[in-house]
Amino acid sequence: MKKALVVLLALVLAGSLVFAQEEAGITFGSWGRALWNVAGGTNDDPVTDVHQSWGGDAPRTSLNVRGDSDNVSYALDIFGNGSTISVGDNAYIEVRPGDWAALTLGKMDKNETRGDACFGLWNWDRIGVLKAAYADQEGWIFGDLSDADGFGLSARLYPIEGLTIGAALPLGSGEGNAATLSDAYTKAANYFVMYNIDGIGKIKVGYDTVADGVERTDLSEKAYGVINAAFDLVAVENFYFAVGGFIPTATICKKPGADWTVEDGFNSLEQDIRVNAYARYSMDPFAFHVLFGTKINTFDVGDGKEDGAFGFSVGAGIDWNVLDNVPVFLDVRYANGVYMAHDSSDNNDCFTVAAGVSKKWSNGELGIAFECATNGYGRYTHDADEFVWTIPVKFEYSF
Repeated sequence: MKKALVVLLALVLAGSLVFAQEEAGITFGSWGRALWNVAGGTNDDPVTDVHQSWGGDAPRTSLNVRGDSDNVSYALDIFGNGSTISVGDNAYIEVRPGDWAALTLGKMDKNETRGDACFGLWNWDRIGVLKAAYADQEGWIFGDLSDADGFGLSARLYPIEGLTIGAALPLGSGEGNAATLSDAYTKAANYFVMYNIDGIGKIKVGYDTVADGVERTDLSEKAYGVINAAFDLVAVENFYFAVGGFIPTATICKKPGADWTVEDGFNSLEQDIRVNAYARYSMDPFAFHVLFGTKINTFDVGDGKEDGAFGFSVGAGIDWNVLDNVPVFLDVRYANGVYMAHDSSDNNDCFTVAAGVSKKWSNGELGIAFECATNGYGRYTHDADEFVWTIPVKFEYSF
């Protein structure tokens, strides 16, 4: 009898779930990835392990739940990272009074503004040049200003076709995390405007406020921000080009062992002036990628002069569908020592090469690659002059 009751309750629950899914537009999805490092490190003592492209516990598995109607929606991501389970990138409620506005509250990763330059090595083990600060290919062109730094309130207005005006306010998730209005709106919030020119491209302008007193002991009373501007060009068939700049409103420099001070001609190790560009051209069965990144007027530990230094990073990649669902990639990158470590002295620059092949199915991928980098910029800590390498096998799925 108990078993029959349990079965009946299970059927009722399943029926209710199906009904709710049809009526409320509830959907389920999942994405995951893991890298098995078959061997890697240095020639002296290679290792083997399992990790993520970004270095976390693996495999990443997930359950993504979405509920959507004309005016209200919600999202909940549950991540499995190795043997642990946690809330993922999204746990929010969204209300849309009409086509002209949207309000999102909670943990979010919607990426409405972000401008990326993701290819090749980014989708495998992110070693070498990708170990540098601000080398993330996500947000390479324009920051994720609409997502409230991961948790808070995001408000967007769509007054006319193609125009988005928005603000995002990072907030604590419970009692004891309150902030004054002044701190919240002038030292935490992000503001942005985007305009899409149909058939031409998209213009983006944003302002990312920066909290005061964070690793800046001499500037506890001085708030500042980072101006972000970008343009995406899509007017040419099969060609995409984007350029973006990040300009802090305060010139700040941290000398080794010194407190933060305001000085003309310098920018902090945390907030460099950056101008980045990315281009992609597709010609079946190929896709070609080129990127260029800078850190301008920054500090050089190896030089120590009282003037600004220039850091740069360049990269190029090719994707080639050799056979149906059998892609091959090649990725070559270089960054000077100022870009990698704010240090132009020997053994601080980095040359990185990666190549691999995959077999793809409708809901998954299995692939293998070889990656190498100079001057110790591997997954683990190595001596500054060591040549490092890794052989990752990628497991990936999506439903």
